[in-house]
Amino acid sequence: PGAVAQHRGPAAVIADTIHGTSLRDRDVHLRLLGLSRADDDRDLIVHMVLLAALAMVVTGGIATAVVGGHAAGLIAVPAGVVGALCGVVLQRRGRIEAAERERAAIRYELSAFLDVMVMVLAADATVESAVDHAARAGQGRFFGEVCSALEVQHARGGSVVDALADVADIVDVTELRQTADAVRLAVREGAPLGRTLAARCATLRATVAAEDETEARLRTSRLTGPLVGMGLVFMAVVIYPALGVA
Repeated sequence: PGAVAQHRGPAAVIADTIHGTSLRDRDVHLRLLGLSRADDDRDLIVHMVLLAALAMVVTGGIATAVVGGHAAGLIAVPAGVVGALCGVVLQRRGRIEAAERERAAIRYELSAFLDVMVMVLAADATVESAVDHAARAGQGRFFGEVCSALEVQHARGGSVVDALADVADIVDVTELRQTADAVRLAVREGAPLGRTLAARCATLRATVAAEDETEARLRTSRLTGPLVGMGLVFMAVVIYPALGVA
């Protein structure tokens, strides 16, 4: 992804103030999604304008029907402000959720990456060779980022550790930073790496599995309300009239 633009527009200030996210967190999310601050600001303004217009039209129509046209403007304008603020919150929440989904997918790929590294290291390969083989063994966002970072570091005369650290800065995955630290220790001091990576991979998979289970439970709980509502509507519309007719 391209570098995040280093300007801060008024929409970004509003978003950070209302949603409570720091500029660093926002930049991390944008890097992960491959977006710039300018792209994010434009999307935020669109959300604000659309929801403000919708709120003004709906409340203005209701106010006109209830209290008359003179008071409609006094009600529609505050409603438009509230709608704009809702647009900010919804847009920021959408960005955060998209970044979390992308980070979850990267963690899956990281576990496969570590598996390949462990197998290559078991064949008495060097750490550099293990990282190269693992990066080219799979497809996906993470593998592509590692391959690109390796090419850049090779051209600069850097190491595989630098490449992994660069990718960790982009995707902001703690497990990858820990992996880069373990690789750095193995390269500098000859510390054993295979068992460390195998244990880290097992821990990562257990964590991901636990998070998936929690997310599945949350999704199930979110369905409870709509299902109960649908049941009540069905009873009110179909069952009670049928009983009355009977």
